[in-house]
Amino acid sequence: MAVYQIDEATKLYTEEFMREGLDELLKKGNDLAFIYFKVDFLNKEHNNLIDMALKDIARIIRNQLRNLDSAVKLGDKIVLILPSTTRLQAEIIMERIVKKIESPGFMDGYTVLSMPKKLITDVFIYPQEIKTKEEIVEKIGHRG
Repeated sequence: MAVYQIDEATKLYTEEFMREGLDELLKKGNDLAFIYFKVDFLNKEHNNLIDMALKDIARIIRNQLRNLDSAVKLGDKIVLILPSTTRLQAEIIMERIVKKIESPGFMDGYTVLSMPKKLITDVFIYPQEIKTKEEIVEKIGHRG
């Protein structure tokens, strides 16, 4: 697999991965589970606080990934790509991550200004529920 740019703050792949790396994964022909996360914050004017919270959310997500999984930061969205993963397995992983993000201790040290207001999540499976790269990108782009 090629080397892709990593977001410095979150240590997740950048949008470049969705343009190029996704093609490599789709060509392998394996089932792929996609887990979508979008965090809406109470106050979007404090970008540095939001970036800190996204950095911590990304750390939680990275700790849940297997070596073959990928995580991509797309603005204020994070998409996990999990090869050879069923919907049920993806939902369990998503629930585990959500539980950690929503745990009382997670937001310790953050001000009210930077606290997440709402966590939007979704799971979809390729090729059972979505058939093409374009459908994947559209589904991710129209969330939240």
